[in-house]
Amino acid sequence: VIYKLYVRPGGHHLLIGGNQGDNWYVHLARSLKPRPVPMSKGPRVESVCWDRDGADEVSTGEFLVGTSTGTMCKALIADGKDRYWKVVYSLQDSAQPICGIEYELFPPSGRHVIEGIRKYFVMAATPTRYYEFIGGPTYDALFEQYSAAPNFVELPGDLDYTELEFFRKGSGRATSFVWLTGPGIYSGSLSFGSQNAGDSVTFDYKLIPYSTKGGNSGGYQVPVGLVSSEFHWIALFEDRVQAVNRLTQQTVWEHAFTQQQVYGDMIGMCRDAGTGKCWIYSGFLVNEVLVTAEDQNIWRCYLSMGKYDTALLYCQTLEQRERVLTAQADHYYQEGQWELAATIYAKTHRSFEEVTLGFITLGEKGALKRYLSDKLDNIRGTDRTQLTMICTWLCEMYLDKLNSVKGG
Repeated sequence: VIYKLYVRPGGHHLLIGGNQGDNWYVHLARSLKPRPVPMSKGPRVESVCWDRDGADEVSTGEFLVGTSTGTMCKALIADGKDRYWKVVYSLQDSAQPICGIEYELFPPSGRHVIEGIRKYFVMAATPTRYYEFIGGPTYDALFEQYSAAPNFVELPGDLDYTELEFFRKGSGRATSFVWLTGPGIYSGSLSFGSQNAGDSVTFDYKLIPYSTKGGNSGGYQVPVGLVSSEFHWIALFEDRVQAVNRLTQQTVWEHAFTQQQVYGDMIGMCRDAGTGKCWIYSGFLVNEVLVTAEDQNIWRCYLSMGKYDTALLYCQTLEQRERVLTAQADHYYQEGQWELAATIYAKTHRSFEEVTLGFITLGEKGALKRYLSDKLDNIRGTDRTQLTMICTWLCEMYLDKLNSVKGG
C-alpha cells in the first residue's frame, strides 16, 4: 500500500514510500514503471530532504531520509538503482518519527572558499522536537559530532505527525522556518554566520496558537498541513484552509469546504520548491491555492510595528508613501528628535504652516532651518511663490546667525 510520494524538485525523480517499509523509485522522464529499492527495506519513510544542487536527469543526488523509528539515512539512486541507503543518525532518547527534514549550506568563508568544502545546517523535526545539526563536509561527519549530545528544542504535545519547512526567496538562502506543533505554529528566523557544532542558527522564535473556530474538545483544531510563503503561513484543516499573516499573526483569509461530498476530508498540502505554488489534496481531488499580490498590505503591517524604512520598501502608491513618511516624522517629533523629524516632514505634504509653527513654538531654530533647507530641495521649480518665501526666510536666518557671531 502506498503511504507517501516524494518528488524531487525538477520532476525527474519520484520515491514511493510503502506502508510496510517497502519503497519504489520512478524516473518520471523515462519510464512510469516503479522499480523496488531493496536497500531501503526497513522502517517506513516519513520524510525526504533532496539535495538542491547535486542531482541531474540520471541521478537523484545524495538525499536525506527520515523514518518512522527516528533514524536518518543518506541515500543515492542513479540509473534506476539504489547506490546506497545508509543510517547516519538515530535519535537516542526518542523513538518518534522524523516527519520533516530541511537543510541549508552556510555561506563559504575562509578555507571553505578555496577548498570548496561544504558546511551544512540540517534541521529535523519530530512531533514534539526539532533538532539542529551544524557541520560537514559530509553528512557522516556532520552527524558524528552529535552522536552523544543532540541539540534540540522541545514542545510537548500529543500529535503523531508534524510539518517542517524552510522559506527561501527564489534561489536564495533560507531565511526562516515554520514547524507545526501541538500547541501552535512555531516559527523563527535563520542566521548563518560562524556557528559550529552545538550552536544554533535559529532566533526570534514565536509560537502562534491555533484558531478556536470549529474547535475540538480542547477548543481548537490542529492543521493537517502547513506551508510558508513570503509573508503568510497557509494552514490546512480537514474542513477549511486559511492564511495567517506572518507579521501580525492574524488570519487574513479563509475558505471553508462546505461540500464534503465533493471535497472529502483534506489530507495534506505541499509547496512546489521551484515555482512556489501551493497545493492541497483530499482523497477525491487536488486543488491549487493561488497566492497573488500577498505584499499589497505589508507596508501597513510594518507601519503598525514602527518599522518605517521597511514599510517604505513595500509602498505601492504615493498615498501609502505619504502615510508612512508622515507617521515616521510624527514619531521623531514626539521623541524630541527635531532635526530628523524636520528632514522627513520636508518629504511630505504636511501643512507648511503647521510644521514651521511647531518648530518656532518649540524654539528649535536648527530643526526649522533643516526643514526649510530640505523643503527647498523638494519643491518643484514651478512653485515660485513658495521658493521665494523659503529662500528669503533662510537668508534671514543665516544673516541673523552671522550678526550674532559678529556681536559675540
